[in-house]
Amino acid sequence: MRLERLNEEHAKPFRDLRLQAFQHAPEAFGSSYEEEIKLSQDRLVQKYPALFGSAEDTFILGAFDDAGRLIGVAGFYREPRIKNRHKGVIWGMYIVPECRHQGVARSLLQAILERARKLKDMRQINLVVTSGNASAKTLYLSMGFQVFGVEKDALQVDNQFYDEDFMVLRLET
Repeated sequence: MRLERLNEEHAKPFRDLRLQAFQHAPEAFGSSYEEEIKLSQDRLVQKYPALFGSAEDTFILGAFDDAGRLIGVAGFYREPRIKNRHKGVIWGMYIVPECRHQGVARSLLQAILERARKLKDMRQINLVVTSGNASAKTLYLSMGFQVFGVEKDALQVDNQFYDEDFMVLRLET
């Protein structure tokens, strides 16, 4: 497995993986398959500037198997407003089902945290996870994240509601 920052060349596999994620685990994402399938290439560029930019504080990492297939992704961005620039956000973590429990998610998370720790004045990393996603929560807790809040009925998928846990990792200053 190799980790790599995604760029324009990865737009199609990234889009395909996101669509798979929305179909396989719709309760884990705020976006939906029905919304995302309508995105043109131009809109994809607008929606995911980290995919096409070079900023150090906004990026998407991909995990690739030995055959070069994209098997996992996770994004990071630094909050843009002056009063919030001490915070970063991890978003969009997804690993294809056949590659789970093999250390892919942990490797992506470690790589994101290494990059984030190098950013000047970065003090905390936030993320949101569906409350019932025990394997993801276990990973995040093992990496030092802590739950600081729960939003009840945060997502509605097919007339079922899902709570979301808000988690934070405080960085040493």
